[in-house]
Amino acid sequence: MSDNMSKKRPGRAEIETILTYGLIAVVVGGGAGVYLPLTMGKNLSSDALATYIFAMLAPFWVDALLHEPYWKKLSKVIRMRIGLGCASAAILAIIALIRDGKSWGLTLGGLGTLLVLVVWFFLSLYSGRFAPDETIPPTGSLGGSEVTPTHLNGGGLQ
Repeated sequence: MSDNMSKKRPGRAEIETILTYGLIAVVVGGGAGVYLPLTMGKNLSSDALATYIFAMLAPFWVDALLHEPYWKKLSKVIRMRIGLGCASAAILAIIALIRDGKSWGLTLGGLGTLLVLVVWFFLSLYSGRFAPDETIPPTGSLGGSEVTPTHLNGGGLQ
C-alpha cells in the first residue's frame, strides 16, 4: 500500500462503506449525466464522460488547496501519485472533449472515468473519512458498553 497505510490497514467495514457510498453518491447520483441519456434512448458521448471526470476532480483539487488535515498526513509520494492520477484523468477528459464524436473519443473518456474512480477510491481510503470512529464506545440494549449486573434490569419474564 503506502507508507501511511502500513501503520493501519483498512478494515473490511471501511472498504465496504467507501464502496457503498461510492455506489450511491458517486455512481448513481453523480453519474446521472452519463447513464440518464442512455435510458432516454440517446447515445453515450465522450463529453458526458469528460464532464463527469471534471466534476469528480473538483473536490480533490479543493481539498488540496484548502490543506485538509488528511492531506498533510499523506506522504509526498502518495500526494504525487494522486496528483498524477488527477492530471492524467484531466488530460484524458480534455482529449475526449476534443475528439468528441471521432475515433477514440469515447474510449479515452471511459479510461479517464475509470482512472478518476480509482483515484477517488484511494483518496477516500487515505483520507480516513470512512474509518470507524474508535472513540465512541458501543452501546447496546444490555446496559451499554460496560455490562455489569446492576445495569441488567430487563423486563423479561419475572
